[in-house]
Amino acid sequence: MFVTLAKPSAAGKGMKILFIFLVLLYAALLLIHPQLGPSDEFAFLPTLQSGKLFPMYWMEDFPYYNDFSSGRFGPLGGQEFNVVALFSNSPIAYYAFNVVELLLFAVIFVWILREFSTSKSLIYLAGALVLLTPGFTLVFFKLLHVEKNVLFFLSLFFASYLLFQKRQQTIYFIFALLCANVAIYYKEPVFMAVATFAAGHLLLSWKTLHRNSKLLDGLLIGSAVLYLGIYLITVVPSINPATYLSAATDSNILALVKTVANYALSSDPIPTLVLMPLLLWRMFRVFGGKDQAHPVLDPMAAAGVAYTSVYFVLKLYGPYYLLPVYLFALPPILYYFQKGTMRGVFWTVSFSITAFVLVMNAIPLAVHYVAYNKYLPINFNKTMDFLVEDINRHYAGQRLNIFFYGVDRGSHAYFITGEYLRFKGLSIRKFDLKSDMEARNPGPPV
Repeated sequence: MFVTLAKPSAAGKGMKILFIFLVLLYAALLLIHPQLGPSDEFAFLPTLQSGKLFPMYWMEDFPYYNDFSSGRFGPLGGQEFNVVALFSNSPIAYYAFNVVELLLFAVIFVWILREFSTSKSLIYLAGALVLLTPGFTLVFFKLLHVEKNVLFFLSLFFASYLLFQKRQQTIYFIFALLCANVAIYYKEPVFMAVATFAAGHLLLSWKTLHRNSKLLDGLLIGSAVLYLGIYLITVVPSINPATYLSAATDSNILALVKTVANYALSSDPIPTLVLMPLLLWRMFRVFGGKDQAHPVLDPMAAAGVAYTSVYFVLKLYGPYYLLPVYLFALPPILYYFQKGTMRGVFWTVSFSITAFVLVMNAIPLAVHYVAYNKYLPINFNKTMDFLVEDINRHYAGQRLNIFFYGVDRGSHAYFITGEYLRFKGLSIRKFDLKSDMEARNPGPPV
C-alpha cells in the first residue's frame, strides 16, 4: 500500500527548495502588518474586537444573517478565533494562527504524498501547486473562509488514518475520528467526502481489514450520517425557498456548463480536468478486470469527486470552494502517474490543458489574491482612520453626509464602511451614508 522514497534528484531538490520558499514567504507575508479588512472580518468588530465571543453562525445572536434560511450548517466556522482571542484579539494573533496551520499543513501534506510516491520532484511539485492555487492564497490571507480549516483538519485526518492502518494504535484511531468530525462541522460537503472515502475503503478491503479498521470506517460513515440527520431535522425546515439552493433544481444546462468551465478553465483545473477523468478511468479498469482496486487511493479519488460534484449540482462557483479536494486528488494522481498508467493521447491533452490553465489563469490569480489581500486592508483602514480623524477635527457638532457614487445602499461596501467608522469611534450621530443608487439587496451582507 505504501512506498519508500528514492534518492532525491537535482530536480527533486529544486522543487523542495521552491516549496519551502513558498511556505516561508507566505508565513512572512501573513505576519507583516496584518489588518482586519473590509470583508467578512467586519463580523469581528462587535464580537472579538469588543471583548465578546464570536458566536456560531446559526445562533440568534449572530447579527448579520441566518445561516439556516440559506441552507447552511457549518457551526464551527470562525470558532477557532475564540481560542486565539483568549490570548490576544489583535490581527497579528489571528494571522499567526493562520501561519501555524500553514506550517503544519505543509509538513503533513508532504508526509501524506510520500506514502504514495517515491518521486521527490512530484511530491514537492504537487505541494507547490497547492500553495499556488487561488483557493489557497484566498483562505490563508483572509480569516473567515472555512476551507482553510477543512483542509487542515482533513490533512490531520488522513495522516492519522494512514498511521492507524500501519500501526493499529488507539491514539491514531481517536485522532482520525476526531479530526474527521471537526472537518465535517466546518463545511457541508465534507460529510459526503468522508462517507465516500470510508465506505469505499471498507468495501474494497473488507476481507483483509483488521476489525478495528472496520470499526473506524463504520464510525466515520456513522459520523457523516449523523451530520446529515442533524441537517435534515434542524436546517431543511428553515430553508428559504428563494435562496441559492433553488439552483439545485434548475434545469438550465448552460448554468451547469458555466460552473464546470469556471472551475476547469480558471481556478481549479486539477480537480476537474484530471481527478474526475482519473476516477472514471479507474472504474473502467477495475470493473473491466484489467486492474485491482487500490483500497485507499481509489476511495480518495471518489471522495474528491463527491466533494466537487456538490458545487456542480448546486451550480456554485467560488475560487476557494474546491481547495480541500486537492487533498483527495493529488495522492492518487501522483501514484498512478508515477506508475506509468496515465499515458496516451487523452492524458497528454488533459495534462497540457491543465498546465496551460495553471500558468495562464490559476497561478496569476493566486498571486493577485496575495497582493490584493495584503494591501486592501491596510489602505482601507488608513482611509477609515483619516475619515474619523478629519470629521472629529473639522466638523465637531455637525452631522455629515458621506456619499458613495455608483454604489447602491444595500451593498457590502456601504454596510461595512458604517461598521468600521462606528468601531473606530465615530458616533452614528455624526454621519449618514448616502448613495445615488437605491438598494438592490437591502440589509447586511450575507
